[in-house]
Order: sequence, then C-alpha cells, then structure tokens
Amino acid sequence: MNLLKLLVPIVALACASASAEDIYSIRIFQNDAIQVQQDIRLPLRTPVITHNLDAKEHSERKLKTLVKSKVDEVPKRGSVKEAYLSAFSDIQNGPQWNAIYQEIVASTEPEERAVRYGIKKIPAIVINDKYILYGIHSLEEAIRVYAERGKRQ
Repeated sequence: MNLLKLLVPIVALACASASAEDIYSIRIFQNDAIQVQQDIRLPLRTPVITHNLDAKEHSERKLKTLVKSKVDEVPKRGSVKEAYLSAFSDIQNGPQWNAIYQEIVASTEPEERAVRYGIKKIPAIVINDKYILYGIHSLEEAIRVYAERGKRQ
C-alpha cells in the first residue's frame, strides 16, 4: 500500500509528461478561505509558487494595528487625525519602517500576478505560465486534469 502511495504521484507526472507539455512551473492563486492542497510530491526542478490574494490585506492590517498601538489614548475630537498622522510618521521614520515597507510591497505581488495571468476566480492553478485550471482544490487533481487535456489534444 505504501508503495502504491509513492507510485501514484510519479505515474500522474509521467502521464502529464507523456501526453502534454512537460510541467516546468506551477502557480497557485488562493486566499485564506479557499486553498489548494499540495498533496503531491513534485520533482525538485518543478517550482510551486503560491500566491495568497489576502496578503495585501494582512500587511495593511498589521500596519494599522501598529499605528493604533502608537496612539497613546483616544485623542480629543479635533486631534484624532493629527494623532494618527503623528503615529504613522513616527513609524515611517523609525528603524522598523524598511521591513514594514518591504512587506507591503511584497504583499502586492499576488494581485499583480493575478491580473497578469488574467485570473478570474480562485482557486486557480496556472501550469507552465499558460494553462489555467479553475475550481480545483488539489494539486494532484490539477496535474491529472492537465494530463487528460493533453491526451485529447
């Protein structure tokens, strides 16, 4: 039984390779609520890159929480805006800003990639930067579907 579990992924990859274009890259587009299981072992030369489309929201929430923690107490009505601007300025000019900024910049990449690939819904699995499979929650299933489509062409 253990041998069978090891052979199934190898056979799936071999079928994909024999009947369709070899797989040289896989990109997974998902969010926190809708995920793709990486339930198959791929050769080390086949990168699987996961793009979480909630990453930008996470980094923004982290920055907002940090700004709020810098505001000592609820300011008077007229100075709420100034208190938050001052707290943000302190963070921007502080030692941790570079790391925060880099995280924010990196968190925009999943959305940029999704636009570049024309992703319409999630989950989406992009094979070889051109074949998009929607609604599949298993990487093993995606490779099987890709192999079957290759046989039909």
